[in-house]
Amino acid sequence: MANPIHERVVNVTNPQVKAKDIATQLREKIERGELAPGKQLATVRELAAQYGVAYNTISRAIGQLKSEGLLKGVGGGPTRVRVRPTQVVRSNRTYDEEKRLVLAAREERERQGVSERTLGIPVRNLDRDTYEYNVLPVAKCPAQVGEILELSADEQVLRRRHTRRHVEHAGDSTSTSYLPHDVVRHNPRLLDPNEEPWPGGTLHQLWTAGREVGRIEDRITARMPTKAEQEALDIPPGIPLLDLTKITYDTLDRPVEVAFVPLPADRVEFRFSTDLERW
Repeated sequence: MANPIHERVVNVTNPQVKAKDIATQLREKIERGELAPGKQLATVRELAAQYGVAYNTISRAIGQLKSEGLLKGVGGGPTRVRVRPTQVVRSNRTYDEEKRLVLAAREERERQGVSERTLGIPVRNLDRDTYEYNVLPVAKCPAQVGEILELSADEQVLRRRHTRRHVEHAGDSTSTSYLPHDVVRHNPRLLDPNEEPWPGGTLHQLWTAGREVGRIEDRITARMPTKAEQEALDIPPGIPLLDLTKITYDTLDRPVEVAFVPLPADRVEFRFSTDLERW
């Protein structure tokens, strides 16, 4: 005897039900909270049986909601209700606050970390917060690392990779930074990822190595993300990626760190404020 559900999906379709109608119903369920953030959606087969339509009708409806940023998932894998990313404001004024914290007491530095200031979430409550440290020669780094840090190919750098996720099933936030090994080697704690998260961040770390930060330069370019970046960072189709290159200089204008931070354009706002010389 034929499977009645399978027979219905393959042989019986309801021409009155369009992909846009299914998308509308699913969208309303998401907006009402019936389909909660992170919840896995029924399979295409199950939805086709539920609505009495062909598989491709369901696929089009899901594709529409993915393009709207309401669903996420890759071909062959589960589809989930997308966890809306936290909107972040990046202001150059933030660097003034970060430097102020360098000389603050440890207790205050712990309360005012990046997670607390940008996400409003204590770092201990993050779903993921991992660090990977490696000491390697400049020759094994992207070409711009040596150029920006003004290092020769045989000199070494400390590469730090940081991955953060605020809640389960949300997209990752990542950064990769490089510091001259000759700057940080005098403080062994700066080479230990187990010391992270470091109260006061990089500016305080550099201060313990005898370098006061004098200025920070941000360079921003835009491009479309790769498929791997779309999946890892949870970027909806059609959304560009902003590549932030952040260069830190000490008070003698020597480059002491370069960081590369990919920022999906749907969750970040840049605010720049410049004090002009008065007449």
